[in-house]
Amino acid sequence: MWFINLYLRAVERTRDEAGQSTAEYALVIVAVVALAGLLITWISKSGFFGSIFSKIGGLITKFI
Repeated sequence: MWFINLYLRAVERTRDEAGQSTAEYALVIVAVVALAGLLITWISKSGFFGSIFSKIGGLITKFI
């Protein structure tokens, strides 16, 4: 009957939720990093930063 005891201990360990919040936080962090990577890739390929910096530079040189 040792296998029943082993099974019951395994079931009891799987019901423990001690690391659940840590795993959820890790998944959220991975998702945020993936979205940030996609956003940075899209911004760098669209030329958004170049146009913004040229507009800001133009405004600064007008006031100088």
